[in-house]
Parts: sequence; structure tokens; C-alpha cells
Amino acid sequence: MRSKSSGVESPASGVLGVPQGDHDISQEQEVGLPVKSLMAKVQQKEGEDNVDVDVISDKEKLLIVSPEVGEKREDIMDLSKKDLLKLLGIMEGEVQAREDVICMLKSKPTVPEALDSSYSSGSALQALQRDGFITGTETNNHSVYQKPMAELDRLQEKHKETYRRMLGQLLLAEKCHRRTVHELDTEKRKHADYMNKSDDFTNLLEQERERLKRLLENEKAYQVRKEKEHTKRLDKVREELVKLKSFALMLVNERQQHLEQMDQQSQRVQELSQQLQQREQALSEAKERAQEDGHRVLSLEADLKEKSAKLTQQHEEMSAKLASQEIHNRQLNAKLLGLTHKVEELEESNKSLRKSEEELQELREKIGKGECGNSNLIAELENLRKRVLEMEGKDEEITKTENQCKELRKRLQEEDSKSKDLRLEVEKLQKRMVELEKLEGAFNISKTECAAVTHCI
Repeated sequence: MRSKSSGVESPASGVLGVPQGDHDISQEQEVGLPVKSLMAKVQQKEGEDNVDVDVISDKEKLLIVSPEVGEKREDIMDLSKKDLLKLLGIMEGEVQAREDVICMLKSKPTVPEALDSSYSSGSALQALQRDGFITGTETNNHSVYQKPMAELDRLQEKHKETYRRMLGQLLLAEKCHRRTVHELDTEKRKHADYMNKSDDFTNLLEQERERLKRLLENEKAYQVRKEKEHTKRLDKVREELVKLKSFALMLVNERQQHLEQMDQQSQRVQELSQQLQQREQALSEAKERAQEDGHRVLSLEADLKEKSAKLTQQHEEMSAKLASQEIHNRQLNAKLLGLTHKVEELEESNKSLRKSEEELQELREKIGKGECGNSNLIAELENLRKRVLEMEGKDEEITKTENQCKELRKRLQEEDSKSKDLRLEVEKLQKRMVELEKLEGAFNISKTECAAVTHCI
């Protein structure tokens, strides 16, 4: 409970008290409790009854739904720290008064006389009067004792509204505090970044200054080296000037000599012009001869073209004949090879036939002597006779093939002789073609010489 004196008390709940008579609340500037701790303390005091918890929840709902808080937030955001502390003290006094009234009502139902005695000397009413005087609200002068329960309900509603407003103000104050702390942190980070960047920039400037110093030293050394080279070049240029002067004198002397030579050459030119006229006459005569030679060359060229065309035709015909003869020779060679194989086979069969004839004669001799009278020998004899007959037929084939081979050899020899003759003719034609090409080359050379002569004329 709050004492009747005008001093500031610290109750057991930890909530700061506000002085009754004095409107200066400088002692409460250090009060910065967050909204959550304040709500926890209120709930601890009112935890004995569930009705108080419902009241707090209703107040929170009213705080959320209330449009007045949303309208006044922009004005409250502009308040200073002293104004915020002053509002905090006012709200804390109102909360303390509400708690005192609730405790009194819970303890026992009071009569109007008791209420009169408590309100006349209680600190809660004085706190409400003080808050009304600070905020500038008009006080209601109607009698409290006529309808105490209605007044109590009105007081509770008023306390609910003030508590809701206080929570809104505390939330806004906490938001402002957080925002300022965040801004301070960002400013600190920005300052640290700026200092780091400035250090880096100074290091870069130092490096650039050292680099420029090195460049300046190099430039100075380069300038000294250039001056030395310039002096050397000046000396060389002076020496070259002396040489050029001497060379100019030499050129003047040579010019005089050339003028004398030009006079002599002019005389020679006159002599040569006379010789040129004589040669022009000779050239005109040569031109006439060249024209005659040109007509002859044209006629020879036509003859050469005709002969070359004929020779090319003959060459093509002979080459075609040669190709056909070669194909025919290849066919004859293939036939000859086949016949030789047949002759070899027939010779082998002839050898076997001779052996069988010898065996047959031996058997006949044996039969004549009577050494072999077997049926087996008779069967062998019949077999040998059959083989002899077959061999005789093969002998006829051998004779035919031998005759064919002889004919083919004769034809081959004839074809070889013809091919040799054709080759000789082709070689002759090739020689004639080479001679014609040589004649064409000589003709072209003479033609170019004639053209050069005509161009010179």
C-alpha cells in the first residue's frame, strides 16, 4: 500500500511510487522496465483470482483493437526521453492505485463511510487527481457515495483504458529504445568499416606514393641517360655535317665533269641519229622480208595442222588395233595354256597306256605258255583290253589337240609378227609427232622474233 506522506516508497512488488504533491518526477528517470516484466509483476499480484487474469487479457485485446493507440502512435514517437519517463511515472501511479482499489474490494465489502474515510486519506485518489492535473483532464465533481458500485465499475473501466494506453506507450517506448540501440550498433559498425576503409586507403596512398617515388627516380635516371645519348648524337651529327660538306664539294666537281661529258655525248647522239636513219632503212627492208616470211609461215602452219590431224587419227587407229590385237593374243595364250594342260594329261595317260600294253603282252605271253590259266587273269585281261580301247580313243584326241596346238602356235606367231609391225609403225608415228612438235616450237620462236621486230619498228 502507498503511504499517506508525500515521499516516494518502494513497495514489496518492486513497482516505483510517484510523489503525491510534487509533479516533478526526476527520481523516476532511471525507470526502464520492459513491458513483459511489468505484465509479469501485475500477474503475480493478481494471481490469486482468475478474474484479474481475464481483466488483463481484456486489456491486451483492447490495446490491440483500440484505434486511439494507432492514431496517436505517430505523435508519441516524437516524444523525448523526459516526456516518456514522465508518462511512465503517471501510468505506474495509476496501476498502483488500481491495485490498491482491487485489494480493498477483495478484502471486504465496504460501506460508503469507509470509502469516504479511505478516499479522503488514501494515496490512490491523490495519485488520480495528480494524474488528471498533469494530463489536463477535467475532474468529475459528482458525488461518489450515491452509486458506489457504478463508480467502481467506471473506475475499473477507466483503469482498463489507462492500463491499455500505458501498455501501448510502453511498447512504443521499447520499440524506440530497440530502434535507437539498433541505430547505435549500425553506426558503430559503419564507423568501424569507415576506419578500416580509411586505413586501407591510407595504405594504398602510401604504396602509391612509394611507387611514384620509384617512378620519379627511374624517370630521372632515364632523363640523364637520354641527355648522354643526346650529346653523343649531337657529336655524330656534327661529324656527319662535316662529311656532307666535303661530299657536296665533291658533287660540284662531279657536276662540272658531267657537263663536259654531256657535250661530248650530244655530239655522239648526232652521229648515232645518222646511223639510226640508215638502220631504219635497213629495218624497212627487213620488215618487207618478214611479211613475206609471215605468209610462208602461215601456209606452213596450215600444212602442219593438217599433217598433225592426220597423224593423230592414224595414231588413234593404230592404238585401237594394238589394243584389239593384245586382247586377241591374251585369248590365244589362254587357249594355248588350256591345250598344253590337256596335252600333258594325254601324255600321262599315254604313258599309263603303254604300261598297260606291256602288261598285256606279258599276260599274253604267260597265257601262251600256259602259266596262268586262272579266271582272275582272264578278268584282268578283259579290263586291260577295255583300257586299251579307251587309250586308243584318247590317242586320237591327243593327235587332234596336238594339231590344234600347232595351228594355235602358228596363229600366235602371226599375231606376234603383226603386233611387232604395229609397234614399229607406232614408234615411227611418235617420232614424226616429235619432229612436228619441234617444228611447231621453231615456228613459234620465229613468230615471236617477227613480232618483236615489228614492235621495234
